[in-house]
Amino acid sequence: MSFPPRSSFSLFGRVAIALTLSICLSMSFVGMWLGRHLHQVELRSAVEVATGYLHLMFANSLRAEDFAGDGTPAPATVARLLADLGQMRLPGGRVIDVVLWRGDGTVLFSNDETAIGQRFDNPALGQVLAGGTAAEFVDRRSLGSASARPLLEVYVPLGRNDPGGAPLIGEVYLDASDLSQRLAGIRLVIWLAVGLGAAAMLAMILPLIHWARRVVRVQRDELDARLAHTERLLALNQALRAEADAARQDLVDGNEELLRALGADLHDGPLQLLAAAAMTLDGERRQAAGPTMTRDLLVRSIQELRDLASGLNIPELAGLGIAETVALAVERHEAVTGTRVRVTLGALPGGIGTATRICLYRIIQEGLNNAFKHAGGRDQAVCVRRKGGALRVAVINGTAAPRTGGGGQGGGLGLRGIRRRVAALGGRLRLHRPAGAARVVLLASLPPG
Repeated sequence: MSFPPRSSFSLFGRVAIALTLSICLSMSFVGMWLGRHLHQVELRSAVEVATGYLHLMFANSLRAEDFAGDGTPAPATVARLLADLGQMRLPGGRVIDVVLWRGDGTVLFSNDETAIGQRFDNPALGQVLAGGTAAEFVDRRSLGSASARPLLEVYVPLGRNDPGGAPLIGEVYLDASDLSQRLAGIRLVIWLAVGLGAAAMLAMILPLIHWARRVVRVQRDELDARLAHTERLLALNQALRAEADAARQDLVDGNEELLRALGADLHDGPLQLLAAAAMTLDGERRQAAGPTMTRDLLVRSIQELRDLASGLNIPELAGLGIAETVALAVERHEAVTGTRVRVTLGALPGGIGTATRICLYRIIQEGLNNAFKHAGGRDQAVCVRRKGGALRVAVINGTAAPRTGGGGQGGGLGLRGIRRRVAALGGRLRLHRPAGAARVVLLASLPPG
C-alpha cells in the first residue's frame, strides 16, 4: 500500500491559482465599485456647484423686460448672458454653449437659429420640473453636431417664468476635459490602490501556501517511509509465521512418523522373536514348572508389546477420509466396550492431512474412553462438522452410571497429551459442562490442513 503518485500540477498549485483568482476578482469588484461610486460623487459635487452658480446667473440676468412679446429673450439679453457665462470657469468646466427652454419643450434660444421657437420632446425637462437636476457626459449637443471634446450637459431650473407664466430651464454645456482627466486620475489611483492591496494579500498568502506545501511534503515522505517499513515488517512477520507453521507441521509429521516407525519396529522385531520363543517352548511340551512359567511370561510380554505397538501406530488410518476415520474410532470403541455411540456428521471439508487425521482419531478415542470410564458409556455421541475454516469435533457423554462393560481402548494418551497434540496443529481443545447437567462435552477445533 502507498499514497497516490504526486501530480505534476500539485494540489497546492491549484490552491494557489484559485486563491489568486479569487483575490483578483474580489479586488476587481471592489475597484469597479469604488470607481463608480467616486465618479458619481465627483460628478454630483461638480454638478451641484455648477447648478448653484448657473441658477444665480440666470436669475440675475433674465428679467421680465428682457423677453419679447412672443416670450423669447431679446438678443441683447442673450448676448449679455453669454458674455457673462463665457467669463465663468465652473468646477465642471468652462461654459461653451447655452440653450434656453420653456417647460413645455419649446426652444427659446439656441445657437442653432432654426430650432428657436420649435418644440421638442426632451425627457430631461420633466426631470428638472419634478424638482431634480439632470447632468451627464455627452459627446454631442442635443440641438447640434458632435463635439471633439467631452461635454458635461447640465439642466438648470431658473426659478422664474416667462411672460406667459411657463417655467424656464437653462441647458448649459461645459467643457469637461479637466473633469474627465480628474476622474481618470481618481480611477487610476483607485486601481493602483486595489492592485497594491491584492499584491500585498498575495505576498502574505503565497508564502504561507509554500510553507504548508513543504510541511505536508515532509510529513508525507515520513509517512511513506513508515508505511514502507511497516509493510516490510508485515512481510517479514508473515514469512516467519509461515516458517513457524511449516516447522510445526514438520514436527508433528516427524513425531507421527517416528511413532509409526517405532510401532513397526516393535511389531517386526521383538514381537516376532518373542512369538517364536513362545512357539518353541510350547512344542517341547515340558512338564517342568520352569518352562511353563517362562512361556506365561513370554505370552504376557507379547501381549503388552502388541498393545504398545497398536497405540503407537495406526496403519488402518492411511488413506481414510474424515467420515471413515470417525467410523473406525467408534467401531473399535463399541467392539471393546460393548456400548453404542450415536454419530452425527455435518458438512465436512474435502480432505485432511495425515497429522490431522491421526489427531481426530485420538480425540474421539480419548473422549469415548472417558465417557465409558465416568458415565458407563450411557448416551455417548460424536458430532463432527465444518464451522468456518475449522473442523469441529464434539464427544458427548450422558449422566454418570455404574460401568458394566470391559475397559476402553488402549492408548493411554490422556487429555493432556491430546491437548498438546491439538495445540501443535494450531487447534483448540476444551471441556464444556452445561449448567445444571451432569454430562460433559469434549470440544475440539482443528485446522483442515
